[in-house]
Amino acid sequence: AGFCLLLASCSDRQGIIDDFESGNLDKWTIEGNAFPMIPKSVSDHPGISGVEGGFFAGSDCEGESVMSGSGQMTSVPFTVSRDYVNFLLGGTSDRFGSRFVTVELLVDGEPVLATHPRSSSEEVLEWCSWDVREYKGRSASVRVRVDPVTMRYPVSSKSVIIDMVMQSNRKMGTFNDLL
Repeated sequence: AGFCLLLASCSDRQGIIDDFESGNLDKWTIEGNAFPMIPKSVSDHPGISGVEGGFFAGSDCEGESVMSGSGQMTSVPFTVSRDYVNFLLGGTSDRFGSRFVTVELLVDGEPVLATHPRSSSEEVLEWCSWDVREYKGRSASVRVRVDPVTMRYPVSSKSVIIDMVMQSNRKMGTFNDLL
């Protein structure tokens, strides 16, 4: 598959869980009504920045579905083999809305790490990293969750955007939240 000039990039390329460039979500299980069944394209969403390539995954909770829309997409299991799980993350980061969108690391089916979008703009993706060294050799999945709004919060958006989910021995972001 091509000659790599930089060994680091070849090594990281092998750790990709999903970059969504296949144009499908075959590596994910979709539940609920928050996520479309196919990745979104950059050409159809020109305001989104920070995407690697032409596709990304994101929720569809707008209009009336801001209150009622919910669901999750869970990656196929992978064996933790590197020091970090890195991913590009964007979406609702305001104080109220961000509590309804979460990205979690499941290890042996249980959530062990989680984060929420934190960018100053819903349409900007930034690197997030989880230190997963203590889980090496174990089965893991990434779950992107949009929860229903159960109380009367001033929620105008429940958006989550994710791209380039990968394992690496290099930390790409500054976020490393624990549950």
